Amino acid sequence: KECYSQMGGDYNNVLSRFYDEAMIKRLLGKFVTDTSFDALEQAMTKGDVKAAFGAAHTLRGACQSLSFTPLCSTLDSITEALRRGDIAAAAADMDKAKCAYDTTLCAIRACTEE
Repeated sequence: KECYSQMGGDYNNVLSRFYDEAMIKRLLGKFVTDTSFDALEQAMTKGDVKAAFGAAHTLRGACQSLSFTPLCSTLDSITEALRRGDIAAAAADMDKAKCAYDTTLCAIRACTEE
């Protein structure tokens, strides 16, 4: 619960979805090793809209399932911009997404290493 408080996520929502704190912890551990954000950054750097959309869409889905509210919100706008083919609009939100992603990872690491 503390982890979700640190990242601004919705702990009650994720708990209602997975019912078990041990399961949530396992999923948080998997999120830390997921490479979708790196793939998103690389695709954005290359200007590859299709690859960037795929990575953003995958990451947004994981964030929705895990109730990572701030990160999910930012990824929503990036995903929808990329769906329209507007890489400039998506790029404008990448700093905000990186900040939310780093905050999320920091909170997960702090709470899973206890």
